[in-house]
This record gives sequence, structure tokens and C-alpha cells, in this order.
Amino acid sequence: AAAVAGAGAACPPCEPCPAVGTDAEPCPQLQCPPPLECPQPAAAVGAVGDAGAFVPSPMFAPAPGSMDYLDAWTGAEPLHVIYHHSAYHWYWHLDHWLAGLKRPTIMTIDTRGDVCRRGSIVVVNHLSIKERKFNPDDYFARCAQQGVTKIGVFHTGDIDFDQSYGYYHKAAFVYRNHFPSRAIMGAKGMPGSKVNLMPLGSKNLQTISLDDFRQTIASAQRKHFCGFIGALAHHTTRKNMAEGLQAAGWIPSQATYQKMGFDGGRNCAVYFSTSDWGNKQQMKPEEYRQVMQQTTFALVPLGKGPDSFRVYEALELGAIPIITDADAFNIPFGSDHPLPKVTEAEWKSKVPTMLAAWWEDEAAVFALQKRVFRWWVLWKEQFRRKLAADVDTLFE
Repeated sequence: AAAVAGAGAACPPCEPCPAVGTDAEPCPQLQCPPPLECPQPAAAVGAVGDAGAFVPSPMFAPAPGSMDYLDAWTGAEPLHVIYHHSAYHWYWHLDHWLAGLKRPTIMTIDTRGDVCRRGSIVVVNHLSIKERKFNPDDYFARCAQQGVTKIGVFHTGDIDFDQSYGYYHKAAFVYRNHFPSRAIMGAKGMPGSKVNLMPLGSKNLQTISLDDFRQTIASAQRKHFCGFIGALAHHTTRKNMAEGLQAAGWIPSQATYQKMGFDGGRNCAVYFSTSDWGNKQQMKPEEYRQVMQQTTFALVPLGKGPDSFRVYEALELGAIPIITDADAFNIPFGSDHPLPKVTEAEWKSKVPTMLAAWWEDEAAVFALQKRVFRWWVLWKEQFRRKLAADVDTLFE
């Protein structure tokens, strides 16, 4: 058992509650608090339902003279997260990215743009601007009139970069989906020092994070060596990827709504769909998770925007995403990130060759999986710390 802090000295390591069937030495008697009573074996207290059999869990009170961390709790001022469209992203924002805050978080839906709060982040979605004609510049001006001048921004959606970004300069900080390239940032007049990536997260799997490597399936134990679930139509890079995989024998065809390569072996598990989200043949989210949890290399060619849900779904489930070599990833992830990457033009020719080389080197694949897993957990921790520090500036 761990040492217990006493009034005058610390108990040395001891075993005050020996396991059943052992003869461990008792704790030395110094100036230590009396040890907690050891719970009795189940046989001694009876089964559940027997008279007097219920044994409550022991309450661990702080030792005399020690400090309970709750004694220092005074209650921090809450952060207000104000959604101007819908709270669709709330679960990912709260469970993944706001998890590092040392203050409570209150969520508000304000579709009219009337709510201004001290210590707030406003979530601007591209649909609120296009469909509801929400004007972020006017919102910042109204809040300033009410004395609220420090406001952070979460900008969701906006894959086309076709909006006005003047309010970015008024914001305390900006975290947005689809990190802009250097060229776009310059052309749109975005303040580069304020703009950060807000990872897309997952479209359908609200909380899937596995930050404990012991809960992640090792590459050699995964059924699918590589995989892709999604639409090919209207996406040139994805179509090129599929043609390259078929030519190299990783997939048999590009047929839609057919499970191919799901038996394992030297195949990619693919399920090509159309862009019709309402089609009943679309793979269910829970089945998609099962496939990705058993996939070693997740193929993430470009879709409509520069970012992709598939990157984060793969990382959260311990798969290795193969991504496009682009500013959207290289800037926020860092130029030395360990994710395998190819240029947009190389998806057809290079990816099948990379997969063939990895198929012959199991040790290298496992080493890469470990490196990617370690990097992603650390990246998220650094992200949360930076966001928490940015949030704290709203209360200064």
C-alpha cells in the first residue's frame, strides 16, 4: 500500500490489508493515523441478499494535518459557450477539447445573436451566416456596447472559405474547422497569430476516444490491414485512390454498397457509397466504428474540404490515417507529425506501393502505430492546455 501522510511523519510503505491467503507484515506503528479496517473476504460477510451482508465501501478521509484539495476550491467563473446555429458540435467540444478547462462550462443556444456574456466563446457556423444572415461583425459591435469586449470564436463548417473574416481581428482567439492554407489566410486577411485548428472530430460517433493504449487493438491483431468507408462520386482524389487500389489488387472493384475485403488478409476493407446520406444502405455508425477499430491503415483522401472527419475517427480508435500532404494538416499538426502522407497526385500510384511495403514489415507497422498513438495523445493534451490558457484570458 502507498505511504499515508501523518501529523508528524509519513508511514513507510506497508501492507496493512494483506490479501487473502498471504502473511504480509503489518504497518509499523509510528505517529501514523490508525489504519482503515480491512474489508473482509466475500465468504466472511456473506452473499448479496443475506441478512446483514451489505458492506459499504470505506470512506477515505484525509489524514489529520493533511490538506484536502477540495479545501482550496472556491469555484471559478464559468465559461459561456454560445451557439448561433445549433449545438451539433457540443459533445465533441465539451468532451474532447474543453476537457482541459479548470472552470465550469455553460452552453447557450442563441439563434438571434442577442446574447452577450462576459467570459464567452461564440460558435459561428457557416449556415447561420448563409441561411439566417447572422453577421458576426454586428454581434461583436452589440456586445462591445454592452461592455463585453473579450470574446473567443469557434468557427465550424466553412469548407469553401467564402465568408468575411473581419471579426477574426476583433476576437480574442479563433479556433476553426478546416485550417486555411497560407495562401488562403493571406488572401482572406485572416490574422494568422489568432487562428488555430478546431479538429472536426466525428460526424456520428460522439465520444469514442481511447487515450489508454491498453484499450487499443495492436496492429497485428487487427482484422483489416487497410480500409475506407465513404463515397467516391464527385471526389477526384478518392476516385484516383480506388483506381490505384484496384489496379494493385487491394480491392476487387469500385462497386457501391458492397462489402469488399472484409474477410481480412492482403485486402483493403472498403464499402463505397453514394453521396446520398439518406440512402438506407449507408453503413451505420456503430458498424463503421467496429470496422475502423479493426483497421490498421485508414485511408483519408481529400473530400469536399481540406479537413476530414475520418482523420480523427481513425486516430481516436488507434488506426493510422494516411493523409494528404497539405497545409491544412502540416501547419496545425506540425511539419514533423508522424502521419503517413502523400500529395494529392500520389494517391493512385504511391499509396498501393506504401501498403505493399508495410504488409511485409509487421514490426515497422507496430512501431508506427505506437508513434502515432503517442503523438496524438500528446497533441491533444497540448491543444487542451493552449485552449484553456486562451479561455483564461477572457477573464483577465
